[in-house]
Amino acid sequence: MTVLAITPARGGSKGVPRKNIKPMAGKPLLQYTVEAARGCPLITRHVVNTEDEEIRGVAESLGVEVQGRPEDFWHDNTFQEVESPVYPCLN
Repeated sequence: MTVLAITPARGGSKGVPRKNIKPMAGKPLLQYTVEAARGCPLITRHVVNTEDEEIRGVAESLGVEVQGRPEDFWHDNTFQEVESPVYPCLN
């Protein structure tokens, strides 16, 4: 059985710009999510979903699989259906 964890990490945050890669206590915020997923024995696959090349680079440097986000879902005013980021990961 595969248990998939998906971390949505959009680059265009308005509240805290670039928050996913900003350092917090010496490491990028995204790294805390990656470490939590790795620490869960039930998760067998972890994918970071992003449109941002810098976030992609950080995720890849942490050894996480990265899925590109379709341009339709790059904006904060976009309603994102669960199926949109999930279905491509299932292949």
